[in-house]
Amino acid sequence: NDHERLDEAKAELHKIVLDREIQQDMPLLILANKSDLPDALDAKETAEKLEVANLTELNVHVQQCCALSGDGIILGLNWLAKTFMPASKSDKSTTDREKTT
Repeated sequence: NDHERLDEAKAELHKIVLDREIQQDMPLLILANKSDLPDALDAKETAEKLEVANLTELNVHVQQCCALSGDGIILGLNWLAKTFMPASKSDKSTTDREKTT
């Protein structure tokens, strides 16, 4: 049962963070697969079970998805891409100018 495996996933996630395998302020995308199943947890419930609120040094996003249909995967990847993008194009061009001078 996947609900039972959430405790194992939570332990592993927190172990990785405590061991500093993930750097501070690093974005972390959690894809909550099998959202198409009738007993699936929603993203908020998954976040609560994984206790992501305790991972205050990380930027965490839980995205429901279904690997079979692809639902939610693009949304999660878009969130991840946005976290790496500069705030605006003008910020990027300033950075580019600074690199060339």
